[in-house]
Amino acid sequence: MHAELKKQEGQTLATLSHGKPFVVGAVTERGVMVHPAGSKERKVTWRQLDPAWTQLQRRGKLNQIEVRDNYSKVSSGYVLALLAVLPGVTQGKEKAEDSGRLTPTLYYPVKKRKKRKPAGKPLWKTKKRDDNDWAVWLD
Repeated sequence: MHAELKKQEGQTLATLSHGKPFVVGAVTERGVMVHPAGSKERKVTWRQLDPAWTQLQRRGKLNQIEVRDNYSKVSSGYVLALLAVLPGVTQGKEKAEDSGRLTPTLYYPVKKRKKRKPAGKPLWKTKKRDDNDWAVWLD
């Protein structure tokens, strides 16, 4: 993700909720500088971006309210816009569960995990005897 955002340096992006333009500034080891039009620059840290990206990859979906509540109260619009330019990420709008309002939402294809088969035989089995469950250890 860091390398992909590095490619965006100097590019103009826009927030997904209001379409406010901003320029992606320096991408450093601490985060990404963003320069909103008509406002002072602000830093979006990796502590805000990395966990949001991980959540999007695991769940396949992430909306702006979740970003605001869990990762970045002040810069949620910038976090979402930066994640939106990553490969494989698509965007849309969905109704928020709490307010019912449309909120910007990112989507990412989730790979289905294969179910793991248990290794070997179990260490015990349960037998029913006199209406009590008894664990019997196997040899």
